Amino acid sequence: ERTRFELRQQANASRTLRKYGFCEADLWTVEESSIAEELLKGLGVTAHEQRGRLKHTVSRIDSDTWLWGDEEPDFVAELHGEIVRVAGDDPDRRRVCEHVASRLLDAARVRIATADETHIASELLQDGAFDTVRDMAAHVSSRVAELCNSDASKDRETYSAVASLVCRRLEYCGRWDGKVIDVVPSDCLPLHMSAVREALGALIPARLHRSLDAAVHKQRQDLGDVRGVSKLSMEGWGVSVRAEDALSQGSLQEEVLELFLKVLNKICKQLKLSVAIGSKTVGKEAGRQESPSKLASIMEHWRKVWDGGGVRAQPILVLPVAVDEGDKPKDWMCVLVSSVV
Repeated sequence: ERTRFELRQQANASRTLRKYGFCEADLWTVEESSIAEELLKGLGVTAHEQRGRLKHTVSRIDSDTWLWGDEEPDFVAELHGEIVRVAGDDPDRRRVCEHVASRLLDAARVRIATADETHIASELLQDGAFDTVRDMAAHVSSRVAELCNSDASKDRETYSAVASLVCRRLEYCGRWDGKVIDVVPSDCLPLHMSAVREALGALIPARLHRSLDAAVHKQRQDLGDVRGVSKLSMEGWGVSVRAEDALSQGSLQEEVLELFLKVLNKICKQLKLSVAIGSKTVGKEAGRQESPSKLASIMEHWRKVWDGGGVRAQPILVLPVAVDEGDKPKDWMCVLVSSVV
């Protein structure tokens, strides 16, 4: 379930970027976003037709079903067909559609130029009067040699790279607008490809279909104690990633809660928020004790789990409080405490 959730969130992230359009690392115009929706809608029609072909051979078809057998669909060819449909005989619209398709395939992105790129671009475009985009591009290319030959401090490779970015932008929109058509960094992938996969019914691999969850869970139980499993840790507190099984069943285990509290505490300190975060040990006792005085008498002996001075220095305390009985509570509520003194 976690992996399916992550894949869906990647597709949702693509929709958010395209809907609002102003992320400086991935800019979208209203026209580009609209065309992207048209292309993806067309891919959705292809997926619908594929579902129709499978309904007599596949027992269960839903939003998670992989529709393409043992192979992946030809994403490039499918998008090319949609470009032809959406653009028709309009060469300008086709150019924009091809640009949008390359972005959906994560082959390119549009971002704001850096300060250095903007400065170099202004030098390359200086002293030019142009009748055509081709003339402007030729001027930019010639300026690289002119500027670098006259000033040895200018790096030719850097100027050539910026010239290439400027020319690519000129070819697309006919002017330099301070934006760059660039490759998608590896740490940003996938950027929009997940939306393409989702539209074509190729987002969730067959082995991750929800119908197999019970079998996988049983296999985990049959294996008994797990060794070498992935582990999340924060400030010496570690949790096996398999603890997420309890979350999927609506149970918040103490070790998972404590990890989240430590992460939240770290975030509050990093952002310098006026908030103190209480530990799950404090929350357990707060739920057990019958009176504030009894709770205070227990807490006054604590050193590691309760930093009284640090808590008093903040106007708000966030505390998880156990609301069910037992040695290992699984039902918690988040309480915000503020002083009236």
